[in-house]
Amino acid sequence: MRRIALTVSTAILIGASLPISAQSQNWSITELFTNSDGQIQYIELSSASANQGGLSGISLISSSAQGEAEFNFDDDLNGDTAGASLLLATDDFANLTGLTPDFILPNGFIPLVSGSLDFAQGTDTVEYSAGQMPLNGEQAISGELQPIVPEPTNFAGLSAPLSVDPFTTFDASDSSINVPVLEAPGVGIGNVNFSVDLDTLEFTLRNDYFLYSGGITAGNAAAEFQNGTVLYIPALMFGNEIYEANLNILDDDPITFGNPEVLSVMPVLEPQPDPEPEPEPDSDQESLTRGISAYNALCQQCHGNNGQGVTAPNLVNSSFNTFDVLRNKIDATMPKNNPSACSDTDSSSCATDIANYVLNVLQDGS
Repeated sequence: MRRIALTVSTAILIGASLPISAQSQNWSITELFTNSDGQIQYIELSSASANQGGLSGISLISSSAQGEAEFNFDDDLNGDTAGASLLLATDDFANLTGLTPDFILPNGFIPLVSGSLDFAQGTDTVEYSAGQMPLNGEQAISGELQPIVPEPTNFAGLSAPLSVDPFTTFDASDSSINVPVLEAPGVGIGNVNFSVDLDTLEFTLRNDYFLYSGGITAGNAAAEFQNGTVLYIPALMFGNEIYEANLNILDDDPITFGNPEVLSVMPVLEPQPDPEPEPEPDSDQESLTRGISAYNALCQQCHGNNGQGVTAPNLVNSSFNTFDVLRNKIDATMPKNNPSACSDTDSSSCATDIANYVLNVLQDGS
């Protein structure tokens, strides 16, 4: 997995950009996806031409009202690019889907509401306005700004399904909440913001809302305006908890909700570190474990629990004290009345295992 160099600025000087490689001019932006908080994002580029692997030094610029961010590809591609896809995605995307991106994006690189992406100084550009980028977690947009089912595909041709529930967030800097997907019967599907009075817990609709374009769906976890009186919010993240709540309408000019009814509360699950990998089995220890079992079944009766000898010779102080000699003796002659019961074969290591046990446990005293 390759990493991308990132620089952020409010102005990018075109004259300072690197020259465009002739081996990167036929890539086009074909899919864009972001969830409602910008942590799960991907950009897919496609090429219909061969010999388009020369990406090193090429830039991808994201622009929005908040400024610009530039990515410089730091590596080329190895392999046939004709009909290929190239996947840039966030770490959270990779963790969620298990699909390995070709390059890693930082969270929030794709503007959430409106913005543009410029690949290789105008080789391909996608620009979208408020309402054209779905935030329902179930749709992406194509390079032609059409809502589509997400089908992220990397350069190896591997893909993965993607579905992420949106959630309402609280912004403490201006005491507001953003509801990224609100289904209002008779009005449409919108993205709305409310100013919050933390003393009275009243939520007043702000004017910076917008409706989504045709074809964008509410998805399975949208907030809903129910019966003209109740705003149902399935997931409001506040602090370290996620609330499911109903807000009741108090006024329609301006539209204000209050008297919250909390339906459920869940803790925000902190990301868990990857578990430590299980150690590889120790082949010597596995042989000793098998050797103990085989010795108890086939040898103990005659040689004793600890190899001290009962009706057969003492093994602790035996002259059979090297691996090859002891293993060959067991393989050819033991047990005394049934030597074939402990031979080394393609499916059994009985003689080897007992020899390891006798030499490393009984004779070694370990």
